[in-house]
This record gives sequence, structure tokens and C-alpha cells, in this order.
Amino acid sequence: MVFFILAVGLTKSTAFFLGATHMAQIARKQNFVERYNDIWQLAYPNIVTMMLHNVMSIIDTIMVSQVSMAALAGVSLAQLVLATLFYLYRGVAEGVLTFSAQYTGAKRDHHCGPVAWQGLYIGVGIGALILLVIPLVQPLFEVMKPSEAAMGPGIAYLRIALIGGSVGALTLILSYFLRGLGDSKTPMRIAVLGNGVNVVGNYLLIFGHAGFPRLGVVGAAISTSIAECLVLVLLLRVFWSAKIDARYATRRWAQAQGQEMRRLAKLAFPLSLQGLFDVGSFTLFTVMIGRMGTAQLALSHIVLRLIVFAFLPVQGLAVAAATLVGQHLGAQQPARAAASGRYAIHLGVVYMGGLGLLFICMPQVLLGLFTRDDQVVGMGVWLLRLLGAIQIFDALYWVCSGVLKGAGDTRWILVVSGIYNWLVFLPLAFVLGVALGWGVFGAWVGFAVMVLLQGGTFWWRFHQGRWQALSILSPDHGA
Repeated sequence: MVFFILAVGLTKSTAFFLGATHMAQIARKQNFVERYNDIWQLAYPNIVTMMLHNVMSIIDTIMVSQVSMAALAGVSLAQLVLATLFYLYRGVAEGVLTFSAQYTGAKRDHHCGPVAWQGLYIGVGIGALILLVIPLVQPLFEVMKPSEAAMGPGIAYLRIALIGGSVGALTLILSYFLRGLGDSKTPMRIAVLGNGVNVVGNYLLIFGHAGFPRLGVVGAAISTSIAECLVLVLLLRVFWSAKIDARYATRRWAQAQGQEMRRLAKLAFPLSLQGLFDVGSFTLFTVMIGRMGTAQLALSHIVLRLIVFAFLPVQGLAVAAATLVGQHLGAQQPARAAASGRYAIHLGVVYMGGLGLLFICMPQVLLGLFTRDDQVVGMGVWLLRLLGAIQIFDALYWVCSGVLKGAGDTRWILVVSGIYNWLVFLPLAFVLGVALGWGVFGAWVGFAVMVLLQGGTFWWRFHQGRWQALSILSPDHGA
């Protein structure tokens, strides 16, 4: 987060210097500083929300680990299942964001509420499917084959957490709807409250404080589900408010509109499938690393935590880019959409470039935050330096993908991501890491090659500009 703020300051300072030396150019264009500020005002609430979720996940892990290591192992497997199901509805949420942003830009605000309802109808269906997983929890764990000690807590946690997961489909769709309108602060405030309730609930229900029963991992699942339901209630209150309804027609209980729902599904399905492809490829990658040894798996887990924490701000920036690009394209302003994309890319590259230098120059310090094992640190130094060298390309991938999502170019995202994950990343990781015996470093080289290709290809797609001509909105027949 600190590095991202520094990146904003650097890019704004550069823009100011350019403005002072090229006044004639700036007089013909929107002020650079204002454009960067537009992106930042949308991005920072998203960044705070994503960073907060990550911190809360760490706190949850710490709390559950105090029950037992077996409980932690079981809950970790359960959360892997929940993360996989998350991608079923994330694509729908991103689709709602794109439509609401473009309708807002087109001054067709009365379409935003109805399209949100189409997303919520789909979300209800996905939530019902998630609830149908509950009877399958025990057979699912038997397939994963954890230890006997971990199986019981994992099953107990997942059965209850799936209730919160089914609600999560609706909360994410509503959050992304508001972000598409340009309001990223309301979802941030609600997320802060929800995560606070989750932590307090964990403290009371896991350990049995203040007269509450000591429920262990079951308490953690109940707390998470309660927090998710609270977030849904608060988001619905905003969604149904008179102020939002007056502009966006959110109280109009729109019937399930086949054509509009198909249009949304056509946009959202590739994004959901892409997410499942991503998590599936990385799950197999983790299994591959796990077979190399305990130290290798521990190192891979540490490195993954570092790079995830590094790109969370860029994910928030990508959501902001999708919103601005969608609004500008809806307003028939492709040049401004491209400009917003460029400025978002500048911020992402400066930030991730700074993180990359930190990875390259201080690998021992960063690894030492997680472990004192000399073997793990020794293996990880050059691995972290390798990943530091590709951070700029990771920024290009994330931000450019946000731009393309805002334009509705989702089929292209699915095809390219699927090719690079399954035909480049996994085969190369296996060849270098296993067949040639390079171990964990070789496997991560396969990942690095994928990031280089993805970043370059997504930047090319952005620079090519075909996405600016896409049309996803329905004809306007009036309010």
C-alpha cells in the first residue's frame, strides 16, 4: 500500500513537470494530474478492501491455528474449495460492473438497476448450486484424502461456510454494481464493518469468550457466515435506498429478462471460466511442488503470499480502470477510455516496478518475515529475484485485463489466459521443475514465462485498440 501511494505521487509529479514544460499540449488535453486523480479516487477504496480481506484471512488463519494444526489443515482445504466456487460468481459480478459502468457513461441510468437484477437472479441460482454442495462435503474430502485429524474439522467448517459462500455471490454482485456506478467507497466501508464483525465473532465463538460456547472451527465458519449476511443486508439497504432508486431504478423488480440476461451471461461466463482455469492450473502447480518436498512446498507458499500481497493494489487499480473505461465507452468517448487505460497502466507499472526492485534487492529480508529455515531462505533468494524481474509484466497483465473487461472483451481474455495457463505454464513447469530436475526454481520459471507472455500479449491487445469499438449495450427504448 505504501509503495502504491509512492507510485501515485511519482506519476503525479511527473505529470505536473510535463504540464509545466508543455503548456500548449496540456491546453488541448485534459490535465494529466486530474486524470490520475480520477483513477486514484476509484482505486484506493478497492485497494483498501482487498488488502483488508487479505489481512483478515491471515488473522483467521492465526486464530484457527490456535485450535490445532489439524484444524488449520482442514480449514485450509475447505477454503480452497470456497475459493474455487468464488470464481463461479466473480465473473457475473464483473459483468454487472461493466454493464453498469457503460450504461452510466451512456446516460442511461435507468438501465443500471434492471441489469443488476439480472445479475442477482443469476447469483441466486449460483447460491443455490453452492448450497447443493453441502451434502457432498464428506465425499469431497474423502477424494482429497487429508489426514484423519484434519478431515473432521475441515468437513465441519465447510458445511457451514458454504452458507456464507452462497450469500457471497449476492454481496459481490452488489459491490461490483456500486463500483460500476463509480462508488467504490460504500463497498469499502461495508467491507470494513463486515470484516470487523468476523474478527469479533471468531474471538467469541472459536474460543468461547464472554459466555459464548467454545465451538472451534465451527465457530469460525458461523462467524464468517454471519458477517457475510450482515454485508448483504447493508448492501441491499443501499441498493434499495430512495436516492439510488431515483436515478438507477433499483426498486423496479425487473422480471427475468431473457435477452438482457443472455447478454450478461455472454459477457460474464468467459470471466468465470477464466477464473476457474486460473485456480485449477495453480492447484495442479501446487500439487506438483508438494511432491518435491516439504521445504519446497513451504517456500512456494511463502512466495505466493508475497506476490499476492504485492499485486492486490494492482487488482484494485484494474477494477478502477474497468469502471472508467466502461463509463467512457458508454459515453462514446473511446479516446478518453484509452487515455484512462494508459494512466492506469502507468500507475501499475511504477508501483510493481518498485516492488520488483524490492524483491531483487532484499530477498533475504522478505523471506525472513515468514521463516528462519536456512534451507528455505537459501532456495528462495534467486526465486524471489526472478519474480521481481517480471513484476512490471504482471502489472501490464492485471491493468490491461481490467481495461478489456471494462470494454467487454471477455472471450479474448478467456482464450488467451487458458492457452497460457494450460499450454505454457503447467507443461513448462513440469519440464523444467520435474523432467529436467531444476526443482522448485524451475517450476516457477514456467510461471515467470507465462507472466512475461501474458503481460506482453495483453499490452499488445490494449495498444491495438480493437476493444474500443466493442458494443455490449442493449438498444435504449426509454425508461
